[in-house]
Amino acid sequence: MTPNEVERLENFLTESFREGIYFRELRLSYEEMEYIKKKYPKANVKKCVTTENSDEKVWWEINLLLSINNQKEFIDIEKSQATAV
Repeated sequence: MTPNEVERLENFLTESFREGIYFRELRLSYEEMEYIKKKYPKANVKKCVTTENSDEKVWWEINLLLSINNQKEFIDIEKSQATAV
């Protein structure tokens, strides 16, 4: 992805997961999904059962709130972005 595409994706993710939202269904390309998996390796990512469109984007369930050993862990998207810049 180009730097402009990465910046656009970062802004989209910040907007999508603001104000205490931890779970979203997002329509993303495979390249965008791979970026998210690398950036947030503990996020739970699941491909939804859909057909691909002509733009090759599909729907994904993304959950940033995980349950590990009966404890809740939140991946702080803003903190992760600050370290990535």
